Amino acid sequence: VVVRHEGVELPRRKPSGQRQCQLLNALETRAIAGERVWTDADLRRIGRELGMTKDSARSAALGLSSAGYLRASIGGFALVIEGASRDRVEKVETG
Repeated sequence: VVVRHEGVELPRRKPSGQRQCQLLNALETRAIAGERVWTDADLRRIGRELGMTKDSARSAALGLSSAGYLRASIGGFALVIEGASRDRVEKVETG
């Protein structure tokens, strides 16, 4: 018997690896500053600014996307803010 649960979201998995964590932290910081959408080129550039190779930056962005931290949006990718990330943003924005 298979029971289907509508509207139930599975928990996201944690970022795997140092590069994904670095990129996620940088994107959270940028989201707090008001940036909301990044193109693929932006994500690679941000990764390069963190000292990643082009391929590592792209791989980290793809990993964050598959883990549910980035979602496709008009003009690029947007950070999905949930859980700890949302708490961090709200604390900084509210005070």
